[in-house]
Amino acid sequence: MSGQRSEEQPAAFTASLNIYLLGPPSVECQGRALPIARRQTRALLYRLAAHLELLSREQLCFLLWPDTPDATARTNLSRLLNLLRRALPDPGLLLRQGDRVGLDSGRVWSDTKSWADASTALPSHPTAANWQRLIALYRGPFLSGFSLPDRPEFEIWATRERERWERSYLEALAALARQETAQGAYDHAIAHVRRYLEIDELAEEMHRRLIELYAAVGKRNAALRQFERCVTVLERELGVTPLPATRAAYEAALAGHTVAPRPPASPSWTVLPSLDAPFVGREEALNRLQQAYRQARAGRGNGVLISGEPGIGKSRLLQEFVSQLPPDILLLSAGGHEAEEGLPYWPLVEALRPLLGAIDWATLDIEPALLTEVARLLPGLRTLLLDLPPPAVVEPGQEQVCLFRSLSDLLLRLAASRPLLLLCLDDLQWVDASTLSWLGYLGRRLRNAPLLVVGAYRHGEAASVEKLRRTWRRLGVAEEMHLSGLGEQDVSRVVQQLAGNRGEHVALSRRLYRETGGNPFFLLETVRAMLEAGLLRRDEAGLRTAADEELEDYSELPLPNTVEQAIRERLDRLSPPVSQVLEAAAVLGHQFDLDLVRATSGRGEGEVVDALDMLVARQLLSEREGAYCFDHDLIRTVVARNLSYGRRRLLHRRAGAVLEEMYPDRVAVLAYHFDRAERPEKAVAYFLQAGDRARTLYGYRQAIRHYRRALAILKAQGSDARAARTLMRLGLTYHIAFDFRQARQVYDEGFTLWQRAMARRPALPLRPAPHPLRVDWPH
Repeated sequence: MSGQRSEEQPAAFTASLNIYLLGPPSVECQGRALPIARRQTRALLYRLAAHLELLSREQLCFLLWPDTPDATARTNLSRLLNLLRRALPDPGLLLRQGDRVGLDSGRVWSDTKSWADASTALPSHPTAANWQRLIALYRGPFLSGFSLPDRPEFEIWATRERERWERSYLEALAALARQETAQGAYDHAIAHVRRYLEIDELAEEMHRRLIELYAAVGKRNAALRQFERCVTVLERELGVTPLPATRAAYEAALAGHTVAPRPPASPSWTVLPSLDAPFVGREEALNRLQQAYRQARAGRGNGVLISGEPGIGKSRLLQEFVSQLPPDILLLSAGGHEAEEGLPYWPLVEALRPLLGAIDWATLDIEPALLTEVARLLPGLRTLLLDLPPPAVVEPGQEQVCLFRSLSDLLLRLAASRPLLLLCLDDLQWVDASTLSWLGYLGRRLRNAPLLVVGAYRHGEAASVEKLRRTWRRLGVAEEMHLSGLGEQDVSRVVQQLAGNRGEHVALSRRLYRETGGNPFFLLETVRAMLEAGLLRRDEAGLRTAADEELEDYSELPLPNTVEQAIRERLDRLSPPVSQVLEAAAVLGHQFDLDLVRATSGRGEGEVVDALDMLVARQLLSEREGAYCFDHDLIRTVVARNLSYGRRRLLHRRAGAVLEEMYPDRVAVLAYHFDRAERPEKAVAYFLQAGDRARTLYGYRQAIRHYRRALAILKAQGSDARAARTLMRLGLTYHIAFDFRQARQVYDEGFTLWQRAMARRPALPLRPAPHPLRVDWPH
């Protein structure tokens, strides 16, 4: 930290009011502290001073009173502004323009605004003096020691600002250290790199730079100690070993080499050319989908099930089909995911949630009692419709049927309000049992409704979908299609598209068809692997070999013989930090955001942003609306499968910890992560919560699955008493589900375990007999 305020801040003392926010906040007027008694008044002043911009009253009301009615919040804000105006040395420092308020930026100075202005004014090649003037403004974390615990929105804002300014400070320190290293001012560079590591000890690049700097000034022992510290930190926090470049710096210091350190080069990578395959070979499947669409639009609803091996193009077929539909239909889409398989009705929740703010529920012709049942899955409905009645009391055993009927009625009413409702569900093999059972129930009501349900699943993992297939076939509403590999001519068309103007590429097409079996994803991954390995290159003329000559049969080109090998070959070319970010992403699942993967990977924000940019450029990840997801689940599967035991356990533990803080209500996902992290106490607690929640939603099969997993963990720990109580939960679930034989077996096992647990309890000590002359009067 820079500690004392620098004398290189003359602009700060020419203003009427100086406000310091970087570090413990303070307000000064003419060099003297300006006391402001009320904490809320100071919070308002700090918010206005952070950027010295005019803010709307609505913004300030939400910041300080987010849950208060608008009228009350505006009254509170007016009162607070009056208090602030009286506390200022000149009321004119507080400006008002229409509905916006702010501080007079001509007479008020703040260190954050000064930093922002100085950063903007930096020359294209800043000097060390430029960076030093900037760093002098930073006295510590933003609003250090100040908080409003009862104002969560203010705390969120302050936390984001704190992270932002800390990141800017670290970037300035790193830039200054680079300048000083280039100028040979190694002692100064050492001081600034050490200051950097005091804040972010996981920055391996800075550890490596410090090792090199210590070696350059002849401090061999300090360099070796720094490497040991780096190893300890990375192993403890990330479960990884140092990068080869860091180890090379250590070995050079160990050998006594004093080579002058070079400033690190900026990260760079090659963006792969877009390899979007043309939509070929699926014309018949697309025509069948369009025919099913026309029938459903005419009021004869049906269901379509699409099967095929991973990567065969099921999702691409759905995307192509949906993209050709008119905009007057109502599209609901979602998919199953491995980590969320234990959440009852989760795909339906994902599909319906976008409708909460998109339609006027009050004007729909839907009975309130029906919406009450649906609100079990979408609690946001109760926020929109405050007068919903309480849930109706139904006969025992009819609860799930009531929910099924309500969900089906909702979809039928929504379908009636549009020419067609299309429900698309991808990866049915991972959809929970409750949703699959509901789809079977919905099949009975499809025939006379403008409703089309399309689902896709992996052919080799269809056990969970088999009951739905039989039900729909029996009802006569099932249209099934199986996708196989592209034919040789179709592969040739794909290669021709990729090759651009290079002609037919018949030999390459034949070799790729033979190796990939016509699997489109495997085909593209193979071409990407060849491009990244330098076996092929693509320019304006199209695809060509690295030797810039046309091969006769391409037989000498080494190609991966499985899609997993093709993916592995691409992953092996990633740098270790990028690989670590990708591993964290694979553990998190199908979709994640920057904050989630940063906290799970343990890497700094700058490193994670660079890594995500590279992974998107390499077409391993895609970015959609601020979130990231894998381009194909096979990539995630291969990454997760290649994790070491220790690394996998560490990442699941981190993922569980960050999800516990950010999304504490996702109990099934938390149970999944803590179970794989081998944190039995937390795993059991969340499995029990997930079982209880599934039972309240009549997802008895999921509840049984969660309880049985908690039971297995407790038995492995030898916790007979807790296992017995879990068996009571499990038995109750079987009982409610009318499986009385299983319930009786579970109750008997629970009673036996309880007896065994009680027998192991130490005997209570006998109370000593009272003294013969002592009388214990009752209290």
